[in-house]
Amino acid sequence: IQSDLRQAGSLHINAGVIEVFNATLDISGAGQRILFSGGDIRFGKASTDAAGDPVQLGAVVTAVDGIAFDATGSVDIGSGSIIATRGAHSLIDLRAGSLALAGSLLAGAAVSSSPATFVGEGADVLIRVRDTFSMGGTGIVGGVSQTVGGTLKATGAIAITVSGGTADVGVSLNELSTIATESVPGEGAGADHGITIQADQDVRI
Repeated sequence: IQSDLRQAGSLHINAGVIEVFNATLDISGAGQRILFSGGDIRFGKASTDAAGDPVQLGAVVTAVDGIAFDATGSVDIGSGSIIATRGAHSLIDLRAGSLALAGSLLAGAAVSSSPATFVGEGADVLIRVRDTFSMGGTGIVGGVSQTVGGTLKATGAIAITVSGGTADVGVSLNELSTIATESVPGEGAGADHGITIQADQDVRI
């Protein structure tokens, strides 16, 4: 997918391999969601511009209430790519064989400006993968390939489970990566924020 798509209703994209780059997908309707399903799913890629200089082609995928992934293979969210919900109590639900995050995965965030602003309270991220979950990687910044971090944030709970694989390290984060919960303006006292990581194998941060 290399084009922009904006619609009010839900969207389901299914294929053996899904690639989204240099594109914006947005679902604006309340109660609607985007579902990606299939084998391998990739967002963003390295390329070159007309002058032959390296560039990072990102993808932006947004919805009010929900974004879901059901992948038998890998989900790769590359540098410069953003997956975000913006509604209160919205959910990013990701199931995959493995997840590599060098871009941003944000629940409860508006990404129309940079940096993102957190506007929807109680938005959660649920990640369930079989083999590995890694944060950080390589991206092209200012025409130069360099190490980048991944960003995982929510205004509610973040729950990560890695179970069933055989890798020695189930979860790994490089030094540039961030997992955090965020508050929203006017949030009431006692709002539920939490981060849970469960893995059969080692966790390296």
